[in-house]
Amino acid sequence: MTKNILSGLTALLLTLLAFACKNNTPADAKASGMTYPFEKPDSIFGLEGCAMAGFRAFSDTTREFYYQNFRIKVTDKSGEPGQIIQVVLDSTNQTLDVPASTEAGFFSGAARDHFFVDIGTTPDARQMLIYNIRDGALLQTYRAEYLAAEPPFISTNGAFWFYAPIEESDMLKMPDCPDKEKWVKDGLRIGYGQRYIYNLVNRMLTRKSEYICAPFQ
Repeated sequence: MTKNILSGLTALLLTLLAFACKNNTPADAKASGMTYPFEKPDSIFGLEGCAMAGFRAFSDTTREFYYQNFRIKVTDKSGEPGQIIQVVLDSTNQTLDVPASTEAGFFSGAARDHFFVDIGTTPDARQMLIYNIRDGALLQTYRAEYLAAEPPFISTNGAFWFYAPIEESDMLKMPDCPDKEKWVKDGLRIGYGQRYIYNLVNRMLTRKSEYICAPFQ
């Protein structure tokens, strides 16, 4: 019985995750009878700490986010999770296509001439691609696997903070894990993460002796 309930909850979580990632148009842009294009200045979007953006929706599946030197055009894929993501440079009006991923990719905000693409559809370990816009081109500067249980964020000094998956045998100390027995009883595995900090400015990576535990399917 518990297994059936857990399976149902897992399926629901996956559905909600895919829906939330795909549908990032502000709610008031989806009102019945909405006339496009719909514009909204200074929208808060993406990871915690990302820059504010101007917003324009061209339809319920296509929208643009406006930043200081560029804008990001996002189009929901038809019949499958994920987005087609393009960067338009203000200086030349040149359009740059973000390479398609083998898994579903979702635009997740921008900061300091970088932007983030979240990869995957599972609620356990996901991946974040970080791109830099420089000299009229896109440069993927970092690719990180992270634990979705603790969402990553951008600090005020321009660093990407996240917990990377780690094997239990590689940890220097065990974190507090008060819900461990409950997770195991519910049929879940126990995963662990270590705090990583990637600096967007100097591209330096720091590993800290900070650990968490999280439920895995």
